[in-house]
Amino acid sequence: MSCGSWPACCSWSRRSWPRPGRRRSRALCFGNPSVADWGRCPCCCRSRFFISNQPTMMTLSRTLRRGAYAVAALSLMSVSASAQGGMQMDPKAPASPRDSVVTTVAGANINVNYGRPSKRGRVLFNGLGDMKWGMVWRTGANEATHFTTSKPLAFGAITVPAGTYTLFTKIEENGKWELVVNKQTKQWGTAYDAKQDLVRIPMTVTSNNAVVEKMEIMVKPAGKGGELIVAWDTYKAVAAFTAK
Repeated sequence: MSCGSWPACCSWSRRSWPRPGRRRSRALCFGNPSVADWGRCPCCCRSRFFISNQPTMMTLSRTLRRGAYAVAALSLMSVSASAQGGMQMDPKAPASPRDSVVTTVAGANINVNYGRPSKRGRVLFNGLGDMKWGMVWRTGANEATHFTTSKPLAFGAITVPAGTYTLFTKIEENGKWELVVNKQTKQWGTAYDAKQDLVRIPMTVTSNNAVVEKMEIMVKPAGKGGELIVAWDTYKAVAAFTAK
């Protein structure tokens, strides 16, 4: 049978052929033809013919519009997230970040590594909470505060040889501060062994109205030597030294 004649049994009749302006149905026969059957009449015709499977212009236009809307929405979400990220703090940022002081004073290379706790509205140095009178404080937060000097330092009549040490502070109710230089290193800040004390250095303490929110340790030149300064809340404790 030639392809020009279409029997009534053939479901791929000319009536099923898409006409201009009409949308072609999903299937031209009883079921969706497989890829292998495209171009054949399954009933009688052995010749091949072409059935267009390309989307219509209307479908293509609608698909492109949807894609454009999706890209625009993603762009707006990205801009919004970036803007919010610039205003928010990093949730993983530590409450007491580590900081270091690296300087040279009177020919001595000095390095102090410590954690910086924040006041956060607390009343400090009142003998309550973690800052009880007479207790030894880690002079920072978390890991121990480490102090390194390349030359011997003289704190008045007290000499600290070159080396690396841990710094603690003892605070008394009468306002007396002592800088404790301990030989034990690489420990957690609360691990204090008094037997490892090298020296205890008296500090000069002043108080003013300026509040230091985040504790700070400074080493500054002063006269022929320098000063080691611990500042927090409204207090500033100073230990003067010279290099040998």
